[in-house]
Amino acid sequence: MPVGERLQRAVKRVRDFHDATGYQRLFSEPLIPASGLSERELRELEAEVGAELPAEYRLFLQSWRYLIVMTGYHVWGVGSEPRPRVCTEHVEGRRLLSCGDLWFEADGDDLVLDLDDPAAPALVWLHDYQELRPFAESFSLAICKVVEYLLNPEDLEISVQCTRQDVELALLPWWKRFLRRPS
Repeated sequence: MPVGERLQRAVKRVRDFHDATGYQRLFSEPLIPASGLSERELRELEAEVGAELPAEYRLFLQSWRYLIVMTGYHVWGVGSEPRPRVCTEHVEGRRLLSCGDLWFEADGDDLVLDLDDPAAPALVWLHDYQELRPFAESFSLAICKVVEYLLNPEDLEISVQCTRQDVELALLPWWKRFLRRPS
Protein backbone atom coordinates (compact mmCIF):
# COMPACT_ATOMS: atom_id res chain seq x y z
CA MET A 1 0.00 0.00 0.00
CA PRO A 2 1.40 3.46 -0.84
CA VAL A 3 2.55 5.52 2.15
CA GLY A 4 0.02 8.32 1.53
CA GLU A 5 -2.88 5.87 1.45
CA ARG A 6 -1.64 4.14 4.60
CA LEU A 7 -1.52 7.47 6.43
CA GLN A 8 -4.97 8.50 5.10
CA ARG A 9 -6.51 5.24 6.36
CA ALA A 10 -4.89 5.54 9.79
CA VAL A 11 -6.02 9.14 10.26
CA LYS A 12 -9.54 8.23 9.07
CA ARG A 13 -9.72 5.55 11.79
CA VAL A 14 -8.69 8.15 14.35
CA ARG A 15 -11.29 10.63 13.05
CA ASP A 16 -13.99 7.92 13.12
CA PHE A 17 -13.04 7.09 16.71
CA HIS A 18 -13.18 10.77 17.73
CA ASP A 19 -16.59 11.12 16.05
CA ALA A 20 -18.02 7.92 17.55
CA THR A 21 -16.89 8.67 21.10
CA GLY A 22 -17.22 12.44 21.16
CA TYR A 23 -13.56 12.60 22.20
CA GLN A 24 -13.03 15.89 20.31
CA ARG A 25 -15.53 17.68 22.54
CA LEU A 26 -13.17 17.19 25.47
CA PHE A 27 -10.59 19.49 23.85
CA SER A 28 -10.59 23.11 22.69
CA GLU A 29 -7.97 22.53 19.98
CA PRO A 30 -8.69 20.36 16.94
CA LEU A 31 -7.30 16.85 17.40
CA ILE A 32 -6.91 16.44 13.64
CA PRO A 33 -6.20 19.72 11.87
CA ALA A 34 -8.05 20.45 8.65
CA SER A 35 -4.88 21.17 6.67
CA GLY A 36 -1.22 20.38 6.46
CA LEU A 37 1.88 22.53 6.24
CA SER A 38 2.76 24.55 3.18
CA GLU A 39 6.13 24.03 1.51
CA ARG A 40 7.32 27.27 3.12
CA GLU A 41 6.25 26.06 6.59
CA LEU A 42 7.97 22.71 5.99
CA ARG A 43 11.22 24.48 5.05
CA GLU A 44 10.90 26.68 8.16
CA LEU A 45 10.45 23.60 10.34
CA GLU A 46 13.47 21.96 8.69
CA ALA A 47 15.50 25.12 9.39
CA GLU A 48 14.27 25.08 13.00
CA VAL A 49 15.38 21.46 13.57
CA GLY A 50 18.49 21.92 11.44
CA ALA A 51 17.86 18.92 9.21
CA GLU A 52 15.77 17.66 6.33
CA LEU A 53 12.67 15.91 7.63
CA PRO A 54 12.36 12.18 6.91
CA ALA A 55 10.26 11.64 3.76
CA GLU A 56 7.26 9.85 5.36
CA TYR A 57 7.06 12.34 8.23
CA ARG A 58 7.28 15.22 5.73
CA LEU A 59 4.46 13.64 3.68
CA PHE A 60 2.37 13.33 6.85
CA LEU A 61 2.90 17.01 7.70
CA GLN A 62 1.80 18.04 4.20
CA SER A 63 -1.67 16.65 5.02
CA TRP A 64 -1.92 17.27 8.79
CA ARG A 65 -0.07 19.84 10.86
CA TYR A 66 -0.04 17.38 13.79
CA LEU A 67 -2.23 14.55 15.07
CA ILE A 68 -3.64 13.91 18.51
CA VAL A 69 -4.86 10.34 18.68
CA MET A 70 -5.44 10.40 22.45
CA THR A 71 -3.77 11.78 25.51
CA GLY A 72 -0.18 10.56 25.41
CA TYR A 73 -0.31 9.57 21.74
CA HIS A 74 0.48 12.58 19.55
CA VAL A 75 2.40 13.19 16.36
CA TRP A 76 4.05 16.56 16.81
CA GLY A 77 4.21 19.14 14.10
CA VAL A 78 3.26 22.81 13.87
CA GLY A 79 0.26 24.33 15.63
CA SER A 80 0.31 22.13 18.71
CA GLU A 81 2.84 21.77 21.48
CA PRO A 82 5.37 20.32 21.81
CA ARG A 83 7.16 20.73 18.49
CA PRO A 84 9.53 18.24 16.89
CA ARG A 85 13.10 18.57 18.09
CA VAL A 86 16.48 17.06 17.35
CA CYS A 87 17.87 15.03 20.24
CA THR A 88 21.57 14.25 20.31
CA GLU A 89 21.58 13.14 23.94
CA HIS A 90 19.82 9.78 23.39
CA VAL A 91 22.63 8.18 21.40
CA GLU A 92 25.97 9.91 21.08
CA GLY A 93 26.89 10.69 17.50
CA ARG A 94 23.36 10.20 16.09
CA ARG A 95 20.90 12.94 15.22
CA LEU A 96 17.44 11.75 16.19
CA LEU A 97 14.19 13.60 15.63
CA SER A 98 11.72 13.37 18.50
CA CYS A 99 8.38 13.83 16.73
CA GLY A 100 5.66 12.46 18.98
CA ASP A 101 4.44 11.04 22.27
CA LEU A 102 4.09 7.27 22.65
CA TRP A 103 3.28 6.71 26.30
CA PHE A 104 3.48 2.92 26.23
CA GLU A 105 5.64 2.53 29.32
CA ALA A 106 5.28 5.98 30.88
CA ASP A 107 4.68 9.60 30.04
CA GLY A 108 7.74 11.04 28.34
CA ASP A 109 8.23 8.18 25.88
CA ASP A 110 8.82 9.60 22.42
CA LEU A 111 8.43 8.55 18.80
CA VAL A 112 11.89 9.03 17.27
CA LEU A 113 13.18 9.06 13.69
CA ASP A 114 16.85 8.74 12.70
CA LEU A 115 17.90 11.79 10.69
CA ASP A 116 21.21 10.24 9.61
CA ASP A 117 19.76 7.00 8.23
CA PRO A 118 16.52 7.37 6.22
CA ALA A 119 16.19 3.56 6.03
CA ALA A 120 16.28 3.17 9.82
CA PRO A 121 13.09 2.01 11.55
CA ALA A 122 10.91 4.32 13.62
CA LEU A 123 12.09 4.12 17.20
CA VAL A 124 10.65 4.72 20.64
CA TRP A 125 12.64 6.44 23.38
CA LEU A 126 11.68 4.92 26.74
CA HIS A 127 12.74 7.66 29.10
CA ASP A 128 12.28 5.63 32.31
CA TYR A 129 14.80 3.11 30.98
CA GLN A 130 16.90 5.66 29.06
CA GLU A 131 16.67 3.26 26.15
CA LEU A 132 15.97 3.53 22.45
CA ARG A 133 14.07 0.58 20.92
CA PRO A 134 12.89 -0.23 17.39
CA PHE A 135 9.16 0.36 17.09
CA ALA A 136 8.12 -0.08 13.45
CA GLU A 137 9.76 -0.40 10.04
CA SER A 138 8.87 3.19 9.11
CA PHE A 139 7.09 6.31 10.32
CA SER A 140 3.83 5.46 8.50
CA LEU A 141 3.87 1.92 9.88
CA ALA A 142 4.48 3.36 13.36
CA ILE A 143 1.33 5.49 13.00
CA CYS A 144 -0.64 2.44 11.86
CA LYS A 145 0.70 0.42 14.78
CA VAL A 146 -0.34 3.08 17.30
CA VAL A 147 -3.80 3.39 15.75
CA GLU A 148 -4.31 -0.37 15.71
CA TYR A 149 -3.11 -0.69 19.31
CA LEU A 150 -5.28 2.14 20.62
CA LEU A 151 -8.42 1.86 18.56
CA ASN A 152 -9.16 -1.82 18.88
CA PRO A 153 -12.66 -1.50 20.34
CA GLU A 154 -12.59 -4.94 21.98
CA ASP A 155 -9.66 -3.81 24.12
CA LEU A 156 -10.83 -0.31 24.92
CA GLU A 157 -14.47 -0.78 25.94
CA ILE A 158 -15.22 2.90 25.41
CA SER A 159 -18.81 3.97 25.00
CA VAL A 160 -20.15 6.90 23.02
CA GLN A 161 -20.92 8.78 26.24
CA CYS A 162 -17.47 8.68 27.82
CA THR A 163 -15.51 11.27 29.75
CA ARG A 164 -11.86 12.14 29.30
CA GLN A 165 -11.13 10.24 32.52
CA ASP A 166 -12.94 7.14 31.16
CA VAL A 167 -10.84 7.20 28.00
CA GLU A 168 -7.57 7.77 29.84
CA LEU A 169 -8.37 4.96 32.28
CA ALA A 170 -9.27 2.60 29.43
CA LEU A 171 -5.95 3.32 27.74
CA LEU A 172 -3.87 2.38 30.73
CA PRO A 173 -2.23 -1.05 30.74
CA TRP A 174 -4.44 -3.58 32.55
CA TRP A 175 -2.23 -3.66 35.64
CA LYS A 176 -2.37 0.14 36.06
CA ARG A 177 -6.17 0.04 35.66
CA PHE A 178 -6.30 -2.62 38.38
CA LEU A 179 -4.26 -0.43 40.75
CA ARG A 180 -6.61 2.55 40.18
CA ARG A 181 -9.86 0.70 40.93
CA PRO A 182 -11.54 1.69 44.16
CA SER A 183 -11.62 -1.09 46.72
